[in-house]
Amino acid sequence: VAATAPYMHDGAYVTLEDAVRHNLDPSGVARRYDSEFLPKLPAELQTTPWLGERAREFIRRRPAGFPFFLVVSFYAPHDPYCVSAPHDALIDPGRIPLPPLPPEPPPSSRLRGEPSLRKILPEPMWRKNIAHYLANVSLIDREACLLVDCLKERGLYENTLLVIASDHGDTLGEHRIWGKNLFYESVARVPLIFHHGGGKIATGVTK
Repeated sequence: VAATAPYMHDGAYVTLEDAVRHNLDPSGVARRYDSEFLPKLPAELQTTPWLGERAREFIRRRPAGFPFFLVVSFYAPHDPYCVSAPHDALIDPGRIPLPPLPPEPPPSSRLRGEPSLRKILPEPMWRKNIAHYLANVSLIDREACLLVDCLKERGLYENTLLVIASDHGDTLGEHRIWGKNLFYESVARVPLIFHHGGGKIATGVTK
C-alpha cells in the first residue's frame, strides 16, 4: 500500500460514476481520462500482476510435503478499469461494439436508481473503458496460467485442486446502466471452474 499511495495521489483517483454523481462536466471527464484514470503505476505494481507474483512466491517458499490453502483474490476488473502500459493497448477500443440502447425506462423503474453514463459520455470513452475492462480480464487469465506453471514446476499440479470463481460482472453500458446492481446476464453469468491436476473431477459443463 505504501508503494502505490503516491501513484494514486498523483493520479487523482476517481471513478466514472463518482464524476456523474458530483455533476462534473462529462467532456471534462473525457479530457482528463488519460491523465487521471490511467494509472502511473509500473505494470508490475498493478494489483493483478503484483498479487500473482506474491502467490507464486508463496508456493515457491512452501516447505516440501507441507499442505497449503491459498486464496488469490484479484480486485480487478473494477471501475475505473485502470490498466498500466503496455497492457492498456492490449485491446483495440476501435473494435469494441457498443450494444444498442433500449428505450428510456419509466420513472418508477429500478433502472432509475443508477446513473446512466451512456447518456452523457462520448462513445470513444465508452469503448476505451470496455477495452480496459477486457484487458484486465486478460491479465487475470495470464496470472492464472502463470500460477499453474508454478505449480507444475514445483511438482504440485497433479495434487492440487484449483477453483476459479467471480462475484459478479458489470453491465458496461448495457441497458443504459454501468454497474452490477441488476441481475442481467452480463452481471450474473460468472465463471465457477473446478480443476484437479490429477483428473479426479468429472469433465464437462453443467448448466
